Amino acid sequence: MYESMVGTKPMYKAPCKIERQMSVAGNGRKGIRALLACALIVLGTGAQSAGFYLQELGTPHSLGTAGVANATNTEGADASWSNPAGMVYVEGDQVYAGLQAVIPNMEFDSSVATGGGSDGGNAGILTAVPSLFYVHKYSDRLSFGLSMAGTMGGGVDYGKKFVGRYSTTRAELGALALSPSVAYRVNQSLSVGAGVSIVYTMFEQQIALNPALIPTVNGGDGYLNIDDADDVGFQPFFSLNYALSEDLLLGVVYRAEMDV
Repeated sequence: MYESMVGTKPMYKAPCKIERQMSVAGNGRKGIRALLACALIVLGTGAQSAGFYLQELGTPHSLGTAGVANATNTEGADASWSNPAGMVYVEGDQVYAGLQAVIPNMEFDSSVATGGGSDGGNAGILTAVPSLFYVHKYSDRLSFGLSMAGTMGGGVDYGKKFVGRYSTTRAELGALALSPSVAYRVNQSLSVGAGVSIVYTMFEQQIALNPALIPTVNGGDGYLNIDDADDVGFQPFFSLNYALSEDLLLGVVYRAEMDV
């Protein structure tokens, strides 16, 4: 999976993910606000090529900005995952917990149905995505974080009568990441952070077998089931925050590729 963003913050490859994100944010005088609003609109639209990756976390800051301000998050415990360098700005110890619902609508329209069958209707699967974040402020310069979040996932369920059942009838991918992180304030303007996500993934799929190609006992469709195909992967991530002024903060976050 690949995601590239300048301004704030990837098909499925086994799965894997590379994320690069840069964000500019600030507040203060009207001129600064206008500049930043334009920057977020123009630069916050990233190249998306990984529909299974969720860039919004289940917290007000992330959901409220559609994930755009993740790379400059300096306000809450969810910075432990989205922008570890920002943890040095978090006041005291904080805990965030969140739950978001993914309600997709996916429909398949086929004008040619050589195998016969239906279009499967809405194949989207309702999914609940939990998250938990913690930041401990060790000193003015050093902070530690820990997060647990569903970072990617999705699925389809077209049913056994689906016209494309010989490709798939049902497929689900889910991932839960446990991520320790640390942040250090180099000086008044520069802070750096790093962490590693320990990502547990699970994949399930059902594919119908064409009896014309693979004989079955009753002459109907057979089924191949992939159940509980799980794995664990490790994904390092790094971030840097630089305060250009009291009103302007530059944030860069990089997440390494992960294969599972």
